[in-house]
Amino acid sequence: MSRPFFRIAAVALLLGTSATALAGKKRVTPDVVEDALAYATTDRDRAIELLQQTLDQRPDDLVELHLAEQLRLAGRADDAHEHFTALADHARSPADRSAAELGLALLDAESGHRPRALPVLESSDEKAALATQNADRYLQLAIRAANQQDPKAVGSASKKALAYAKEDPEVLARVQETLSAMAEGRPPPTVADNGNGDPLERAEKAYLEGDLEAARKHAEKVASGSDEAAEQARGLLRALDGAAVNPRHVTVLLPLSGKYEVVGGQVRDALLFGYGTAPVELDVVDSGGTAESAVAALEKAVLEDGAIAVVGALLTDETDAVVAAAEELHVPLISLSQSYEDSGTWTFQAMYTRADQIDALLTYVSKEQDMTAFAMFSPDNAFGQHAAELFTAGVAERGLQITTQATYSPDETSLISYAKKLGRRTGSLAELKRKVAEQGGNPDTVVLPPVVDFQGIFLPESANRTPVAAAALAYEEFPMGTYVPQGPNKEVRLLGLSTWNTVSLVTQGNEYTRNSLFPDVFSATVAGESDPFVVAYRGATSRTPSSLEAAVVDAGKLLAAAARTNPDHRGAMRRALLEARVSDSVTGADGFDPETLHAHRQMRILTITRDTLEQVGTVEQIE
Repeated sequence: MSRPFFRIAAVALLLGTSATALAGKKRVTPDVVEDALAYATTDRDRAIELLQQTLDQRPDDLVELHLAEQLRLAGRADDAHEHFTALADHARSPADRSAAELGLALLDAESGHRPRALPVLESSDEKAALATQNADRYLQLAIRAANQQDPKAVGSASKKALAYAKEDPEVLARVQETLSAMAEGRPPPTVADNGNGDPLERAEKAYLEGDLEAARKHAEKVASGSDEAAEQARGLLRALDGAAVNPRHVTVLLPLSGKYEVVGGQVRDALLFGYGTAPVELDVVDSGGTAESAVAALEKAVLEDGAIAVVGALLTDETDAVVAAAEELHVPLISLSQSYEDSGTWTFQAMYTRADQIDALLTYVSKEQDMTAFAMFSPDNAFGQHAAELFTAGVAERGLQITTQATYSPDETSLISYAKKLGRRTGSLAELKRKVAEQGGNPDTVVLPPVVDFQGIFLPESANRTPVAAAALAYEEFPMGTYVPQGPNKEVRLLGLSTWNTVSLVTQGNEYTRNSLFPDVFSATVAGESDPFVVAYRGATSRTPSSLEAAVVDAGKLLAAAARTNPDHRGAMRRALLEARVSDSVTGADGFDPETLHAHRQMRILTITRDTLEQVGTVEQIE
């Protein structure tokens, strides 16, 4: 983990820039705040007591801001969150409101949710923030820059963190230690490492380090409450009260009965193929296909069998509940569900998601195809709605536009009435019909052609339904693929998702889907019959690998890399997964991002020709 550019941090330790120079004119503060800040350099509890007494006597936004910040620095995250939240709601000054929102973002980052906090950390008003807030804010940004291997950003953020930290000796010491740890490749300390951290944070830290006795002692201090911290502490105690961890046991939750039995069996084969001969036993059990049965299976694995980690779930209906249970019980979970897009503490996303696909697709078409405007024709079901939401958000983030959109029934066999609603028309239909009749054509089949002010039509649909939707668009004279109607003489590409990764669309999609673009992580058709992975997988399973199976193979490889380090407790297993690296990844998933816990991903951009599927590009996605 040690990298040469971290030495910038060591250089930054010698820089003398002042916090005042960075932030401009300092805000006028009441005497009581000045007194509290003086106490805080040696006795933070006394500073908190003084600020709290003052606030109890009369409301004051600046006093509450400093109280919340001192509570944060003392590791009392719940109390700090309460005051920052209240101030963000009622602060009269935009500066105080901005500082309160930054405080909440810092609490998020310090609790392991740095991706969620980053937008605020990056954009918050530096002049409005307190010095210690800016110190920790730039420290977080330095850590992020280090993870992205951006030495210039590391140096800049480290310099600011050190300058602001000078106003509080404890904060300065922690910032210096963190930067030194980064330089040496050691895990950085957290705010709670000041010795006054709240019991839950200390319990979590002890559990991660394998000190179960200390974890229990600290968790018991807060488990009797009714807030979120107490709930987390109770979950940790459940795990500690369960069976002793068996370092040689990992449970795999897959649907092995019912309507998903076949796909569950395929995923099992793929996981075992990727896992190979790693030294930890994989116990594959039936998840049951429902949230209730899957959670019951996970709890048995953790509390009765002592599993050091769990793999699963696979199905969307199981995912949220299984993730919540794994987070509660503090067990590493390697998710195989394409619907999991969040960032947790214990849940690793080994699969590619719909969001990954759309991000890669938009990146490619905007940068490589110069597309700036799109139409969107989507089914009115959960799949289509989610895809449409993601596509719309991705277009907006890139400064592109959707010029027209319409939805259609996911069940009807003819979608022409819905295609009529897409786009706008100009001209006279009556005049057009008259001209067609004069030329001997059938005026009843004439439609007014649409205005084509886009380069691509996003059509999130299954391979079976795509030809139906495309035929309706063609009837309404939308150009697609190599189909160019007489009206709008313009080339437009259909854009889809990985559901199009099948040779059936080569013939069934006809001219409409030719030259279309869609993402996926693997294509056996593109790889070819002689590809070593395809050959080996077919030899082991008697099947040609799908893209889903290829991604699961890489999940197995990552799990095997972690297992080979012989972790002896769940915190060590989590660390092993974070450090796992795969050199022979099939889909580009060579490791997990340390912030999001999502697998690094390489997305392939595929197209459909007259004869086959072809790859036209790749998009590297680092979560």
